[in-house]
Amino acid sequence: MKEETAVYNYIRRQKINKGLSWTNIAMHMGVSDIRCIAMAMGRTSITESQYNKMNQLLNLNNDEVMNTLLKYERYFNLEKLTSRNNFTLKLVNEIMQYSSALSLVKNEMMGPSSYDFNNTQIDFSISVSENRPTDVNIILTGKIVTGSNSKIVIPSSDLSSLSETSKKLLAKKEELGFSFETVGKHIEVSDVNVAMYFLQKLWLDDEKIKKINELLLFSSEESQGLARPLLTQIPNVSLFHSAMNSSPTIFSLYTTIVLYGEAIQALIYESNSYLKSAINDNIFVTDVKLSRTGDSDGIDTLIVTIKATFQ
Repeated sequence: MKEETAVYNYIRRQKINKGLSWTNIAMHMGVSDIRCIAMAMGRTSITESQYNKMNQLLNLNNDEVMNTLLKYERYFNLEKLTSRNNFTLKLVNEIMQYSSALSLVKNEMMGPSSYDFNNTQIDFSISVSENRPTDVNIILTGKIVTGSNSKIVIPSSDLSSLSETSKKLLAKKEELGFSFETVGKHIEVSDVNVAMYFLQKLWLDDEKIKKINELLLFSSEESQGLARPLLTQIPNVSLFHSAMNSSPTIFSLYTTIVLYGEAIQALIYESNSYLKSAINDNIFVTDVKLSRTGDSDGIDTLIVTIKATFQ
């Protein structure tokens, strides 16, 4: 890992000296911004042709850089993935709070089958709010394949300890045949946030409680307690911690975020002059959305939109 860090720092210095942005380099290489940064960090493979284009623009002319980036095999095992910076670990820690809700929505959307992100077909895009420069959207678009984590023991999401209010809400939703998406459209939030509300992980205002009561035919007494989230302490992130009690698909999301975390950070800081001048790793996730598309070959793409803010 040390040699890859040194290589990235060398490439970044060359980029700065040339007055280039990651977007400039990515366009020259014919790849996305995030993949360009991930290649420079050694987080994803780079072809000889792509390296030659990077070298042409940056005048790297360094055999050590070339040999490090063009390694034929790369092993991104979990031990290495845990050696990441504060931004990456904080982002995963934030997403962990959505773990059970993401699992519920994923199962409703895709069934209980296990899927993994194919890390060779992953891309990210970053958008920054014009009105609030501290607000960003991190959009992950990835091809998903049948789960390959059969050798990794991952506990399933534990919903047995739900409050009586949460059990009642989920049972009523099933009884009426509503999806999280249907409830979300009714109260104007994402399906994942509906699951968070039902699991009492987020605070609900009176207006949304009223709309949920109307939709699920609840009296105000029956939904009592919905506005009060069950505050649970989220432990420091560890890819081996029992708190990551999610489905293999969501576990695959964790490892993907950890793999690309520092590249995401670099892209956010370069696209946002406010954050670049006041670097702050204190990122908070405010919403997560899942959507699924398929192509003509029947290969599914899962799109994960993470709304976050820096404070």
